[in-house]
Order: sequence, then C-alpha cells, then structure tokens
Amino acid sequence: MKARAFIDFHPRGFSILINVHQRQISLHIQEFAYNLVKMRTGFLEKRDEAQVKEIDKTVKNKWNWKWLDKVIDDVNVGDFIRKLSQCGMAFCTWCRSEINYASRGWAAIQSHHKSAKHQGHLRTRQTNFRLSGVSNYFIY
Repeated sequence: MKARAFIDFHPRGFSILINVHQRQISLHIQEFAYNLVKMRTGFLEKRDEAQVKEIDKTVKNKWNWKWLDKVIDDVNVGDFIRKLSQCGMAFCTWCRSEINYASRGWAAIQSHHKSAKHQGHLRTRQTNFRLSGVSNYFIY
C-alpha cells in the first residue's frame, strides 16, 4: 500500500493531508497552533488563580475555573477554552477567537459554542481522524 502525506502551513497552524487509496484524511495539528497562540496571547492556568482574581477584579462576571470542567453537547469545555491574561477575556483554541465573558459570564462561552464558526470546527473534529505519532516529514 502506498501512502503520501503533504504538509500545508498556514497562519493558524498547519494541516497534514494523507492520501491512501485515493481517500483523503485531513488532520489539523492542534498542538502546534495552540503553542503559537500561547506565545501571542499569554494563557493563564489554574495555578495562576491569584493573578486571575487580580486581573478580573473590575468585571461583573469573574472567571470561574469550574467552567472548564463543564460539558456542552458531549464536549468538555476545557478542551477548547483558555483564560487569557486580559481582563474578562477567554480564548477558544479551536476557532482562534477571543471571548468576552466580562458581562455575560458562562452564557458568553455557551453562546460562542453555538456560533457557526465554532460548530464548523466541532464538526471537523468529529468527522476526521487524529493520528498519533505522525512525523513532520513526507511519507512515501
């Protein structure tokens, strides 16, 4: 069996396209894009809770780490949402979108999840296969 893989670099990460018997399987490398975004935006983690409280002290709806444990439509929110180091802002790693939760809190994250852009990324993730251990080289 002969398989070919091609790597397509674009501003939001890169994709690998694999041809096997004239069937194409598209694979988006989320970890690479996540690292690029993290360098640009500065995500905060649960261990930064004191910093988050200080950042969000002026907003109506404060960041709640329990949001990341919630599930919407069989998807764990923590798989796609990160807290930004900006007041009242979160980030969707799937859509590369900033989400302002300062005025609406959890409802803003739910609303983003229902958006057409996010649903498109969700469908892509549900219908494509994730390959583990794929190298960054062409396969012949």
